[in-house]
Amino acid sequence: MKKSLIAAAALSAIAGAAQAQSSVAVYGVIDMSVQSVNVDTNPGRNYAAGADGSVATSRLGFRGTEDLGNGNSVQFNLEGCLNGMSTGAMGAGNGTAGGASKIFNRESNIQINNKQFGSLRLGTTDVTDAGNIEIIVSRIGVSGLNGVTDIDLDLQQVASYRSPTIGGFRFQYGFSNNAQTSGVTDISTGNVTSMFGAYTKGPLELYVGAAERKADAVAQNVKQKHYGLRYNAGFVDFGAYYGTVDGVSANANAATTGVYSYTLGGVNNGGTAKLTTQRYTASIPVKALGQGVAVGLLYGKDETKTAIETDSELRQVGLSKAFSKRTTGYVSYRTQDYKLNTAADRKTDLAQKPEVYGLIKECVEKVNADLAEDSLLAGSQVSRFLVLHKELDADDGELTRTNKVRRGFIAEKYEPLIQALYGGLYEQFIETQVKFEDGRTGSVSATLKISDATTFTPVGKAA
Repeated sequence: MKKSLIAAAALSAIAGAAQAQSSVAVYGVIDMSVQSVNVDTNPGRNYAAGADGSVATSRLGFRGTEDLGNGNSVQFNLEGCLNGMSTGAMGAGNGTAGGASKIFNRESNIQINNKQFGSLRLGTTDVTDAGNIEIIVSRIGVSGLNGVTDIDLDLQQVASYRSPTIGGFRFQYGFSNNAQTSGVTDISTGNVTSMFGAYTKGPLELYVGAAERKADAVAQNVKQKHYGLRYNAGFVDFGAYYGTVDGVSANANAATTGVYSYTLGGVNNGGTAKLTTQRYTASIPVKALGQGVAVGLLYGKDETKTAIETDSELRQVGLSKAFSKRTTGYVSYRTQDYKLNTAADRKTDLAQKPEVYGLIKECVEKVNADLAEDSLLAGSQVSRFLVLHKELDADDGELTRTNKVRRGFIAEKYEPLIQALYGGLYEQFIETQVKFEDGRTGSVSATLKISDATTFTPVGKAA
């Protein structure tokens, strides 16, 4: 009974405010779904569970405006996440162990507007829309857009300017002093500067944005750039995004845990790196299935360049049905392939390049020409060759501890390659067991190219 009375009082207060101030609006989004996740490299991480915010972030907000006349107005914004499927609470940290309660973790600010000069916003908010470009151009919502946390979203102590739209152009600039994300506590404090620009003409929309965080520790400094395009041709609504992050560290556990993640700033076990992100989305209306039905498509790619390279390809297809202006149902299927590239992997890639094979072939044929000048050695010319996908290693049993080749062991271990050399094949798959420096064991595999080399008729006499 006591809980019912408290709720009624709260509702009465909101209703009373809405009557006294007609420009106060209550708004929100509820997005709940059931997900089934399968990780082929680590079945122990498979699960099925409810989820919040698969297509749009669940939220509840209050917005109030007052017209001051002469094109001037003031506005307040209060908005927090809703965690309906998990904690049932609102905001960041609510219902979590040790979490600080931040009810309005997305927006808590005041805004001064002028139709001619633009607006100034102060408080907790996105510094600019630069970090939102990926979502703005996406035709399938936030689903499939997971990646690095943007450094200029949901920050505290923000001062930002937003220009009016002039000739299709608009601009934003903002700064966060001693910024810290209001919903994420693992990003260290630092000053964030952000810029955003957009151009709209008919069905075409172009976006560009940049943000930089300067922290006390140099390793935590981060720079981000964002580029986006959207074009609505009627029969298809297309979006494209390209972004870069300097100062990101990759999680080297991705290969063993099935988790693919990045950390902004800091030095993780993968070392700091540059990340590039690509997303291409399309929404295609399917009137044959009914009004409001559309197919959503997505292709994405992430690449890092560091001591440990982590690459990912993402593909998604979905079907949505708009039941009304405010209610939409959806179903989707997504696959994401992860690849962890070590220094050894990059050596394999380099060794199989045509340019490398060309150089080696040139050297082999030069030696063959020299051997052809001696009748006793002419028969030892190399007619076919390949480049192994790994170095011979004593830890793998291929060399003695004094680096002598164990020919019998190698003949047995690489028998498929030997048969391919003598069998006239031009490529052969091989997978071998290896032992890493830290004692772990694993396997490396590759499809190796096999090349012919020119041999020469003997032209000399034995010495």
